Amino acid sequence: MLERAERSSTPDAADELFSLLSDRRRRRAAAWIGEADEPVALASAVAGPEGGADRARVALAHNNLPKLEDAGVLEFDRERAVVAPGDRLDAILGVLDVVVGAS
Repeated sequence: MLERAERSSTPDAADELFSLLSDRRRRRAAAWIGEADEPVALASAVAGPEGGADRARVALAHNNLPKLEDAGVLEFDRERAVVAPGDRLDAILGVLDVVVGAS
């Protein structure tokens, strides 16, 4: 019985993955860095019409990029405000391809 309780308190990997990819800016950031040949500044690339580059830069730097970095999707250099591919980027891009292709 204890084993069952321990398993239920452990975060589910699929839930974590879908939570990570639930944000449009995180999906865009992962896709953009996947297409880049070198580390890039992402804020202007993922800024949407709802607020421009400044708003996107703040959301990315304080919320989205750290989450992607924690998940190993990318590496975020805060001092230079650039990102580079992480060890798990290809896996995330594979999931995005399947999900986008299915819709």
